[in-house]
Amino acid sequence: MRLSLRLIYEQLAEQYPALSLTGSSSPGLTEVQIFSAGSIPPRNDVLYVVLDDAAPPRIFSETPGISCITRGPGHLNFPEQAIVVPCQYCMTDLFNDVVSLFRQFQSWETSVLDAIARERPLTDILNLSHMVTRDTVYLADTTLKLIAHTSPTLMDDISANWNYQIKYGYMPMNIVRKLIDTGELAYMNKTRESFTYPTETFNLPYTCKNIFHGCQLLAHLFIVGVYSPPTRTHLEIAEALGRMLSIYLEKNPGNVTLFGTFHEGFLRDILNRRLCNRDLIQNQLSYFDWKIDDTFALLLIDCAEDSQYKKQLIINHLSQNPNLDCSVFEAEHYLAAIYHAPDTTDIRRDLYSFADKFQIRGALSKSFHDLTNLHIYFEQAKKTLTIGQKLSPDNHIFINDDYGIYSIISRIVEGHSIFELCHEGVLRLYETDQENGTDYINTLFQYLSNDRNLLRTSKSLFIHRNTLSYRLDKISAVVDLEYDNPENRHYILMSLYILRYCILNRNNP
Repeated sequence: MRLSLRLIYEQLAEQYPALSLTGSSSPGLTEVQIFSAGSIPPRNDVLYVVLDDAAPPRIFSETPGISCITRGPGHLNFPEQAIVVPCQYCMTDLFNDVVSLFRQFQSWETSVLDAIARERPLTDILNLSHMVTRDTVYLADTTLKLIAHTSPTLMDDISANWNYQIKYGYMPMNIVRKLIDTGELAYMNKTRESFTYPTETFNLPYTCKNIFHGCQLLAHLFIVGVYSPPTRTHLEIAEALGRMLSIYLEKNPGNVTLFGTFHEGFLRDILNRRLCNRDLIQNQLSYFDWKIDDTFALLLIDCAEDSQYKKQLIINHLSQNPNLDCSVFEAEHYLAAIYHAPDTTDIRRDLYSFADKFQIRGALSKSFHDLTNLHIYFEQAKKTLTIGQKLSPDNHIFINDDYGIYSIISRIVEGHSIFELCHEGVLRLYETDQENGTDYINTLFQYLSNDRNLLRTSKSLFIHRNTLSYRLDKISAVVDLEYDNPENRHYILMSLYILRYCILNRNNP
């Protein structure tokens, strides 16, 4: 590992506070040598230590880019870059300490590369940083989701944000909003060299190194200044570690989320009821300018067989519509889109227009008023999507209002058989269909669904009106249709719905 003269100076100054530094633009130094006549011509990547009190050789001033450790300035031959040592310090001791310093950093670099080659866990790789710094080192993906960190760390005792990240795995949304508003996130995402930033968002300063693969940002590496403000040492550790970790992340892309969003972990935790604290949720909803008791609706899109590229196109379409306030995240094999203050008419218009274009199938829940109930409407939308695809296989979008009765039935039939629930005449009619290959169950369903209107029913069945009348006579022989008794009529229709649901979901009622 190459070390700068400033890093070496910072490390030595902890033990030798009276040292001074002139110039700091030296190239990376790979080793240290005691200067002797045999060192001529000197190399730019070597740090020379002049042991005696004589003036530096003239070649030091004549050769640009040479770095050395020497006694006080004032000589004509004094080099451009030097650590100046006052008389009270022993030059031999300093030389030995610099040798140890090079060994320390080179040993760390070798250990990291060996751990990467052995594909050790990221936590183990980051923990090797204790060889060169006491400060906390952690890795986050582009959504600021925590991937790994060094341990133990004092951060647990001094940072509420850190504790939130440890518990939930991602940055609090109100902190993300502040990073955006202050411009800190934009700077963080575009800078290739390691940097420190005068943060207005965090309670501790940090050094950051962005890890790229070509032009694609893979992850952020942070060194948090727990013990000291950011130094040149932090910058060079971050630069070296980021360069080595890029190899690891390219070989193990599953560690990072390349197409994720800042809010996906937060919304997924609400969905999974991992995050239930209403005050904590409300505090983070400021990122969206939402309130926990606002009106919402949930769209689920089945993406089990879709590429990541297609998913990203769908996410872009949904989240960038200026007429709809929508946030999208992945859950199970679905894309889940939460609409805020939904206008059902606008949503339907948008969904129908892009469903055919993207060849997607999705279901929209009913509106609800408490975001902590997201899991209820997630299951509702899943049920609607499953039933809708079976009842209307040619459709792409299924609205809960159109299939809501089946959500009710799914709860009714749970733990019960149809023999307990259904009208006896309906069960006899189903048996008749099974024995004779007739379709009287569907005929009766259409007849009652169309309010016993013969013309509408015959059109829905694509049969002649006389054929319908013939079938109804046959049905009446099996089912006692008390048309003047609305309770009985509705019970028969509900039984038909239950039977239809069971046939669709079990193939055998």
